[in-house]
This record gives sequence, C-alpha cells and structure tokens, in this order.
Amino acid sequence: MLVLSLLDMTLKLHRCASLIINIKVHKSFMTDKKVVALLGFAWIGPISVMFLYFGFGTIAGGEIMRWECTNYYFQNDSTWKIITVFVFSISLVLLALMNWQSCHLITKLQQSYIGQKLFDYDHYESNTSQFQWNLQYLRRTSHGIVIWYLIGWGPFCLAYAVSSADNSNVPNDTRLVVSLVARSMIILKTLTSPFLYAMKFRVIRLRSKCLVISSAIYRIAITYACSVQDANK
Repeated sequence: MLVLSLLDMTLKLHRCASLIINIKVHKSFMTDKKVVALLGFAWIGPISVMFLYFGFGTIAGGEIMRWECTNYYFQNDSTWKIITVFVFSISLVLLALMNWQSCHLITKLQQSYIGQKLFDYDHYESNTSQFQWNLQYLRRTSHGIVIWYLIGWGPFCLAYAVSSADNSNVPNDTRLVVSLVARSMIILKTLTSPFLYAMKFRVIRLRSKCLVISSAIYRIAITYACSVQDANK
C-alpha cells in the first residue's frame, strides 16, 4: 500500500496547479494516508533500507544499534554507499516537491483571498488575521519539514563520508566532532518530529481553502442580493 500510495501521488504531482480549482482533487491528493506514507518514507525509509540490507540478526545490525559501525559493512561496501545516496536523494526530492506544491497552493489562496477585499471590506477584515496566521503556519511547517529532514540526516551522511575508508587521512578529533554533531542532530530531530505539524498542516490548509470558498460564496450572495434589490426598485 505504501508503494502504491507513493506512485499514485507521484503521478499527480505534475497537476499541482489544478489543485486550487477543485477541492475534491485536493482532498484526494493530500489524504492522511498519503501524508503519513510520504513522511514515513522520507524519515523511516533510510533506517528500513539499512536493516533490510544488512539484516536484523547480523553483526552489522547489532553494530548499527550500538553506533559501532566501524567494520567493512560501512567503510568498504560500495553498494551500501549507492543505496544511502539514492534513498536520501529520493526522500529529499519528494519532500521538496511537497514543499513546492504547498507553497504554490498558499500563493493561490492568498491571491484569491486578497482579491475579495474590493467586494466586501468588512468581511475581509474580520477574517484576515486568522487567514494570514494560517498561511504563515503553512509556510513555516512546509519549509520546516524539509529543513528538519536535512538537519536529521545531513550530519549522519556527513559523518559516514568522513569515517569512510577513502578519507583515512581525516584526524580522529575531526571524526569525533562530526560524529557527536550527527548524533546530537538526530536526537534533536527525534524530539522535534514534524509528524504532528504535518498532520495539522493539512487540516489548516483545507480550512484556509474552505474559508476562501465560503468568502466567495458570501460575496456572490451579497452581489445577488444587491442586484435583486436594484431590480425591485
């Protein structure tokens, strides 16, 4: 199901611009399951591939859990290096596409909402503070997911590159510092996981779009009422 969900989402990425038009398409594009699948692949994917490649019950698997990855499994295995780069790159690309689609939708929402100020200033002013807060929250969360992914896995990949056999001339002190930074960043990423923000992020985005739609309906109703009143005169 995870693979099918990711494939289905990938096929729809090229139609991101049309999401602002039809809310049903938007709902089917960013469902709870797809958000969980995307973030789960990006965050848990590298760890899963690591254990699937080396095995849970092997010596390498035990070294992974104890942070004692010093044997040939990580230093001399070119296949594992390719897998690491591939998984990290694909995860980052998926998150970047999600961020781009979200920012595009936010821009469309803001343009549509601001355009209604000319029709109903009072109604616009009463909702603008909450709407602007929603947009700012969406932007911070969307960018934050990508940033925290880089913070969480970037130092880990850097530590792996520094400790590889090809960089044996790197001083031990440098390796120790990079390793400590990598572990600290991964712990920090775990403590500040964006999963909850991502789920709330989707809800706020849908509410913001519904607010724009309701404001448009309200504007149409006001215009219709004014036209009826003028006709009765």
